[in-house]
Amino acid sequence: MRIARLQANNFRKLEKIDLELHPRLNLVFGDNAAGKTSLLELFHVAAYGRPLNGGFEDAVGPNGSYW
Repeated sequence: MRIARLQANNFRKLEKIDLELHPRLNLVFGDNAAGKTSLLELFHVAAYGRPLNGGFEDAVGPNGSYW
């Protein structure tokens, strides 16, 4: 399965995200606490319908929401 586009609102540190992904390679970089791990977990939720095993339950979205 290939994810061509990813959209989300208020997911962890990501207030609003709308990504069109290249079919071959996508690089993610940024400052500490910029949301890179939140993006990784968003891909996991999109693929499996649940958060990563054993992690990030203490993280909340920008307005206090878990999802």
